[in-house]
Amino acid sequence: MQMRTSQNNPAFVVAQDLDVDDTLQFQWFISGAVILGPGETIIQQDFLGSKIDIQAAENSWHGRTLTCVVVDSMGATSSISWPIEILEEN
Repeated sequence: MQMRTSQNNPAFVVAQDLDVDDTLQFQWFISGAVILGPGETIIQQDFLGSKIDIQAAENSWHGRTLTCVVVDSMGATSSISWPIEILEEN
């Protein structure tokens, strides 16, 4: 994921759990740097998602990963990660 230190950097995930009564929780983090929290909830029909807006990307995050972990109420987990590239700015 390409990020700039001087602008908003949005990211989002969408998940679906076929178990009717399950709930999903999201947690975002930058590997070895910071926990970003659960993000903003996105609800779309049978899908649930999370969106974050990273407004203060740091140069030290270059080469790390942005990860979102999803956990359902039964303890099942899934995750997705993107390598971070901090773009040079003038």
